[in-house]
Amino acid sequence: MADRFKYAEARQKIIDAIRTDLIGPLSPEEVLDENPRFAYLVGMLEPQRDENAPDENEQEIDTDIDYGKDEDFTAGEDDDNEPISTTKFQLPSSLGISFYVESSLDRICLDVSWGDYVSSIEKVIGKDEKEHNRTVYRRVPESETVRVKFSDFRRTKDYQLAQDSNIHVHVSRIPLKDGYSLVTAYVVNKRSNPSSDIEGLMFQVGIKAHAEDGSAVFIAEHICRHVLATDEFYFEQRPIMGRGRGCAAVWGKTGNGRTDYVESAFIPEYEYPGVSAALKGFSPTYFSTWQMAAKGRKSETILRLNTLADSYEQWIDDTLAGSFRMNDPRFAESIGNTVIGHCRDALRRIREGIQIIETDDIAFEAFIFMNSVIFMQNSIKNYSKKHGKGIECNFNDFVNLKNPKNEFAWRPFQIAFILMNLKGIVHPEDPERDVVDLLYFPTGGGKTEAYLGLMAFTIANRRLRASESDKYNR
Repeated sequence: MADRFKYAEARQKIIDAIRTDLIGPLSPEEVLDENPRFAYLVGMLEPQRDENAPDENEQEIDTDIDYGKDEDFTAGEDDDNEPISTTKFQLPSSLGISFYVESSLDRICLDVSWGDYVSSIEKVIGKDEKEHNRTVYRRVPESETVRVKFSDFRRTKDYQLAQDSNIHVHVSRIPLKDGYSLVTAYVVNKRSNPSSDIEGLMFQVGIKAHAEDGSAVFIAEHICRHVLATDEFYFEQRPIMGRGRGCAAVWGKTGNGRTDYVESAFIPEYEYPGVSAALKGFSPTYFSTWQMAAKGRKSETILRLNTLADSYEQWIDDTLAGSFRMNDPRFAESIGNTVIGHCRDALRRIREGIQIIETDDIAFEAFIFMNSVIFMQNSIKNYSKKHGKGIECNFNDFVNLKNPKNEFAWRPFQIAFILMNLKGIVHPEDPERDVVDLLYFPTGGGKTEAYLGLMAFTIANRRLRASESDKYNR
């Protein structure tokens, strides 16, 4: 536990350092000796451009469009001596966040924060011991809270900040069905005619929405909108509480589909808890490779594999089919039945793989070979680690089945993945031979072993079924 918090603390320090380096500031009232526009890369808003003003890159853009219209034009064929056109990178002039609230909610607060930099000249003594002028940039932290009262407007309202009347907060509210509303709040930089390139810029811009009393008034997307997504059936425990506009969005702790704030972020972060491949009711050695490599334990192997399939079927029935959301006919028809259908299809393939091992002697022999290979590969790996450190050891100690440390067992998802693909390997004419399954699991979870296991099974199955007249059996 102590190590986990130590690593989390180290990760947070790295993230904070990246954020400071890319966005800033080092301190609320920092003083830079370089232009902040070049010191920082993101988190800036430049003044809103006049849409009627001529674009300095307009000619280059038109030229590219003309090339696109010419059906006979081939890039690199006639334009070897043409100058390369470049387009100046343009900073955004606004950023915002979107979120859902109950339509009966009348008030929210929007905290807007940013930094302005003011340049000045100071005298410094150089290496030549002479006095020189140096331009420095001093940060001025700015912040203001806008109190939005939805009953004061119908759809949209523009707020000018008292701190700087050229900074606007544009708020829109779209009422939805079932008593919810979609709210979007933008910070817009409307400064004009700045005397220098940095006076018009806003740095480290952020906007945060919250209730005056800090209550959890922001509601998860899948509760409010009518656009359903299959992923939300799997991951209801991680709801989406907001969206960024020109940035990302982050939010507070969620509970019952609600949270207490939503705010903008240029470097979003979320710490995923550790993912375990273990299943309740299955010991870590339940799918032991060396035990399943024993030909005389076939009935026990089949029993254990069937137990896995039964457990998966029970999960489908209890967690998915038994979900309260399946009581909604619209959800069941558009999302629920599709997800459950995919899961039952995977279950069918797992059971077909078990049946092949049980009824096909050659397939079972290939299955035994696969388990033997994986057990031996793990033993060689452990021996190499120790021997590579210069520690004297004997390989026989790593294949001794009486030593529990030598045990290597499949994780449930690994053996399930293997079983799903056996029919397509053993029966080339099977239509599911064209199906490509991808394992999705965090690094270090055992994806490679599952892929290698299938390779070992495939090699053994081909060899065992091949005859001397086969073209590739040489």
